[in-house]
Amino acid sequence: PAEMRDRDLLDDLARTAEGCPDRRIVAEIHESVIASTSEMKRLRSELLARGIELAYDDFGAGSSRLMELAEAPPDFVKLDMGLIRGIDASPRRQELVAALVKVMRDNDVGVIAEGIETEAEQTTCMRLGCELGQGFLIRRPASAKDLRDTWE
Repeated sequence: PAEMRDRDLLDDLARTAEGCPDRRIVAEIHESVIASTSEMKRLRSELLARGIELAYDDFGAGSSRLMELAEAPPDFVKLDMGLIRGIDASPRRQELVAALVKVMRDNDVGVIAEGIETEAEQTTCMRLGCELGQGFLIRRPASAKDLRDTWE
């Protein structure tokens, strides 16, 4: 949380964005990081001024910060893997994710399904309208250097 108040971090993110003009840079913020709506609005404004997008991580875990969603809307929400794991076998979670996707789309917020490990989970998430996905089925974690090497 202290990093988000660090001007160096914001400047480093801006330099990264400048160095990768053909890439979208997205700062991923866990819902527990920001203590107040006004602080999130300030951060959102500073990121936007630097050409950096914002994603709320682990949305749907714990106490989702609905006020921040309304007052400082992100570019993306990453649905918590607890909602995604086994979603293909859970009609209730499917209904919940479909409702969240509708609300996000109505507010021009992209939805990322986090923790996709099976093709059934991926197919279900796509059917429900999740635009993007993340998880071991799609790609294992990699270092920034390894990823950079694949971009070139």
